[in-house]
Amino acid sequence: MPEAAESSCWYSNGLRMFNQARMLTNMEEKKMEEKIKLWDRIQRGMEAGFDAAMSAVHTITAKAGEGIELTRLRREKARLETQVTRRLAELGNAVFEKVSKDRLDEITEKLEIKDVILDIAQDEARMVDIDRRLKKEVEKI
Repeated sequence: MPEAAESSCWYSNGLRMFNQARMLTNMEEKKMEEKIKLWDRIQRGMEAGFDAAMSAVHTITAKAGEGIELTRLRREKARLETQVTRRLAELGNAVFEKVSKDRLDEITEKLEIKDVILDIAQDEARMVDIDRRLKKEVEKI
């Protein structure tokens, strides 16, 4: 009987160790499953974040493109306005010089610019006077 008891004890110890090992294996499997589930959640989160980031990049790029186009159009408009202003000034100077030099009173009356021409002539005379006075003041210093 001692052999049977010993054999039975050995068998139960072995069975218990086998069950413990199986329990440990089951626990390790559960931990691995939990790790895998966690990793899957992390990976899905990262993918969702990446998708959101890419969507934002596309939106920002589209808006930046629109902004660039608006800036380009505004700059082109300003350049053309400057060019037109410069040409109008050149035209005005040419007309003023011709009208003043040749004393074309009839033309200035027809264009209704006689008063403007006289105002410009007076302003130019004042500027000449100011330049003369400035020169005298600088010579004093």
